[in-house]
Amino acid sequence: MNYTEAEHVRFITRVFEEHGDYIRKVIYFKIKNESLVDDFFQECFLSLIQKPIPCQNIKDIKSYLFKVIHNDIIDAARRIQRYQTSLSHYLEEIKKAPQKEYPETALIQNEESDKILSWLKKHLSAREAQAIILRYRENCTNREMAQKMGVKASSVNRYICIGLKKARLALNEIGV
Repeated sequence: MNYTEAEHVRFITRVFEEHGDYIRKVIYFKIKNESLVDDFFQECFLSLIQKPIPCQNIKDIKSYLFKVIHNDIIDAARRIQRYQTSLSHYLEEIKKAPQKEYPETALIQNEESDKILSWLKKHLSAREAQAIILRYRENCTNREMAQKMGVKASSVNRYICIGLKKARLALNEIGV
C-alpha cells in the first residue's frame, strides 16, 4: 500500500510520540553520552522521515527502531571517523607544504587562533585555558609558565593534561 508523504510523516510522528522514551533509552545505551541523546533522537526522526519504513504494519516496531538506531549510530560514527581522518590528512599536508607569507594568511591564522582560544576559555577552567595558551600560543617552558601563573611546575603539567583531555572529549562530543 502506498502512503502519501503527509501520512508517512504523521505515522513517524506517532511512532516517536508512543516510543520516544524507548528510543531515547536505546540511543543512550548505544552512545553512553547524555548530551548527545537529543541530537541523535532528532537525527533518527529525520532519518525515518527521509527513508520510509518498508511496511507500516511492522509487528515488532521496537525491534525495527532498535535496528534503525543502531545503523544510524554506526553511520554517524563512520562519518565522524572519515571527517577526523580527512582533517588529519589535511593538517599533514599543511605541515608539509611550503608556507608562503601573505598578509591575509596571517590574518586568517590569527582569526582561527582567536576562535580556538575563545572556545578554550568557554570549555576549560581559567587555569587550564591559561596553561594551554601559554604553552601553545606563547611557547613558554614549564618553568616560565609556572612563574607567570604563580604555581609549581607540576601544577602546570596537571593543568595542561586535564585541559587537553577536556578539550579532546568536548571535540569528540561535537564530532570534530
